[in-house]
Amino acid sequence: MTCLVHALSTEREEIMGLLVGELTGDHEEVCEITNLLIIKRVDKRKDRVEISPEQLAQASTEAERIGHECQKGLRIVGWYHSHPHITVWPSHVDVRTQYDYQRMDPTFIGLIFAGFAEDAPLKGRVQVTCFQSVLSAHSGHARREIPMEMVPVNHITPTVLATLSSLPERLFEEEQELFMQVQQAAQSNEPQIKVHNSGVYTAALCRLLDRVCAPMLRALEERVSLSRRKLAELTKEKERLQASSQAVAGPVQ
Repeated sequence: MTCLVHALSTEREEIMGLLVGELTGDHEEVCEITNLLIIKRVDKRKDRVEISPEQLAQASTEAERIGHECQKGLRIVGWYHSHPHITVWPSHVDVRTQYDYQRMDPTFIGLIFAGFAEDAPLKGRVQVTCFQSVLSAHSGHARREIPMEMVPVNHITPTVLATLSSLPERLFEEEQELFMQVQQAAQSNEPQIKVHNSGVYTAALCRLLDRVCAPMLRALEERVSLSRRKLAELTKEKERLQASSQAVAGPVQ
């Protein structure tokens, strides 16, 4: 859900993050993803995302911290990014990037979330794929699809909720850094450019509030309301069972 919210936060550029989890199963053949880390983009492009070695090192440390809190051996197990307005299948750049990750960790996986499709059959839908990279005799590198299963949960863990809550802040930091860069690059004797940049920055923040903050707040408020209704129902059921138990037991001698 958090990956999806992040992927739908912008349709102009790709976003990315790192997946946190652990290998399970008798032969560690299953990669169980339980958390994620949102990566601040240092270079915003519509068709490419990158992560610096410093960010990867910091993410590894953060994954260990989360694992210590959860009392699990969590680590970075993969990465995810979005494909706005294009197919869900990884590009040759994605496959090559995935291969570079697998050179460090053969079990590393990649997720792609494709949204904002304009074709009629896919309009309003989001596609997701999981893949790895394999060597191909013809094209050098090729994608290999990895079976994926989404397991429903009844609650959001504190670590995931904290990550979800930090999304607006990360997006704000990106917009703020970009604004400061273009303002510094503008000539001091060209106030029109600075006024224009300020207007673009303000519009970007308004889009952030409208498309990310407001829907997220409504969704969390609905979950709180649902939890309160469930709590009230469970409280009534508890009182009914207690009354029934006392009636069966009879008066205490």
